[in-house]
Amino acid sequence: MKKKIFICIIIIILMVGVFFIGRQVGLNNEESKTTTVTKTETVSKQELKQTLSASGYATAKTTEKLSLTTTKYFSAMCVEVNDTVSKGENILEYTDGTYLTAPYDCYISELDLPDTGSQITTDNYVKIQSKNVLLATFNVSEKNVTNIDVGDKATIKIKSLDKEYTGYVTYVSNTASNSKFEVKVEFINDGNIKLGMSSNITIE
Repeated sequence: MKKKIFICIIIIILMVGVFFIGRQVGLNNEESKTTTVTKTETVSKQELKQTLSASGYATAKTTEKLSLTTTKYFSAMCVEVNDTVSKGENILEYTDGTYLTAPYDCYISELDLPDTGSQITTDNYVKIQSKNVLLATFNVSEKNVTNIDVGDKATIKIKSLDKEYTGYVTYVSNTASNSKFEVKVEFINDGNIKLGMSSNITIE
């Protein structure tokens, strides 16, 4: 009788042991099936800029005084102030039959010359302004100038021509005049724009 009881106790202990061992194995299997996934997303940085519109006017990109030959004598002008001159075209004639010619397509903006037949001096000059490359110049407030950078693309609309031109910001002043900052946009003239023409400018 005692032997049977002892055997029963042994069986019960074995069954309890098997139960706990099986449960632990199951828990381990469940843990092994659980995988932690970490997802990494790259956040891109985007710069948001406002569109700015303003009114301005067309000016020449380049203005210079041409050097005259001081050993020669002035004979006659071949063009007048505000005339358009093509590269290589005669501007003035010296008494020896030679000429001062235009270094590039330009406008004649100012003259200071001696009397006909008189010798050229260092005070004499012919001032020209570039024709092909122009600047649209306008003024903006301090609030708006923070939205403009050199290199920004711009659209220039010439009011009197009802035409649009594409250009780029080349200059933004660091100091204000009468609470306004000067901005210049460079663009190519198709031959129809005259200096001083009013324009509307949009900076993207």
